[in-house]
Amino acid sequence: MTQNRFYKNTLGLQAQAIVAQFLDISNAGAGQPNYNAFVANALPGALGVYFDDTNLLVPVGGTSLPANANRKYFYAWKQLDGLAFRTTPINCLPTYTQSLFNAGALQISTVTVAGVVATQVIHVRITDTTPAQVPYPSFEYSAPMTGTIAQALTAIAAQINAEKTDPIATASANLAVLTVTGLYRNRTFVVTAYTEVVAGAATDASSYIFATPTKAQAIIGNYTDVKEFETYFIEQQGGVLYSNPGTVPSEFQTLGTPSETNVLTTINYGYLYVKTINRVTDSGATRSYENKAYTIIAIVSTAVPTLAAN
Repeated sequence: MTQNRFYKNTLGLQAQAIVAQFLDISNAGAGQPNYNAFVANALPGALGVYFDDTNLLVPVGGTSLPANANRKYFYAWKQLDGLAFRTTPINCLPTYTQSLFNAGALQISTVTVAGVVATQVIHVRITDTTPAQVPYPSFEYSAPMTGTIAQALTAIAAQINAEKTDPIATASANLAVLTVTGLYRNRTFVVTAYTEVVAGAATDASSYIFATPTKAQAIIGNYTDVKEFETYFIEQQGGVLYSNPGTVPSEFQTLGTPSETNVLTTINYGYLYVKTINRVTDSGATRSYENKAYTIIAIVSTAVPTLAAN
């Protein structure tokens, strides 16, 4: 048998997750001095950062100091019921990526119409371009020019607002401008328009100007978002059965009592993504590869920049 020297087991990306409420500053504004003190004195919902070799509190900037390149650290946190947990050790000099709380935004697109005359027909098409919506579904509306452009756009807006088949937007008309507003922060669309002319009519002089002053932005860090994040990792850790397609875990198994979670409706969360790389060289020193590991932390959004500075 010939050995494939390029073969390498692929175990997937290693990741661990934390949901905490706030960064621990319960000891003179600086956090508990060591891990044992954190377990004994930190408040429920707190998060602390400690060196693995000494269990001492990591000072601001400590994980990014070149002098600590060969050291490891860990995060410790408490549930609402006071139970303390800690991550596996993490190599110093990680890469931090922040995602702060974002209330999201509904897409707003406009069409400005000019030059459409009597006997012509205005057509407007809304194409749903949300990822995974393939082929992209589209909705088309039209109105003949029996009066003014404003009247035709008002009629089209009424048709859009009366849509019953998976509507994705509402609309309004003001003079020669049609404004289309999305219904969902996590769905995107494109608005196009054209003029239908009658055979033998005068040369078409119509024009359309399209704009999207506000792009769709999904919500980051609200209760629903963080609860889904927490549920996903509980499933991955085997704390609950995997959800069957079309179901949610709560339909067949409870994820635990409220005292076992740090996801609250009163907190706007942000995320900190901690990436570390362990470079491994084989015994013959002929090749090397990287093992990547991630720690993802959900915590009150105002604490994310401070945590990233650690």
